Amino acid sequence: MYAAADPLWQGIEWVPSVGGAIAERWAHREGPAPGPLGVFGALLMHLWTLRHAPEREGSGYAATVCSKLAPRCLDVPGFVGAETVENAYRLALPRIAEAGP
Repeated sequence: MYAAADPLWQGIEWVPSVGGAIAERWAHREGPAPGPLGVFGALLMHLWTLRHAPEREGSGYAATVCSKLAPRCLDVPGFVGAETVENAYRLALPRIAEAGP
């Protein structure tokens, strides 16, 4: 299970259609995750992009939601310095819930 779609891997789901040994050994993939976990996964990728490659900021629904959500999460005390991703998720969850589906 993966949390959020990553544009870098767009189209990889077609690799098993090559058939043969590739199809036989290809791992089963599920995702993106629904609900808050999926939003959080997209948010993490969005924040990474803003910090490391701002010229590549995406477009579409996920980028729009994340561009509105990111500043609100960054303002949560402890979010940026959270020691674990689980702690960051817990801190961001109220903001994700406020953003709605």
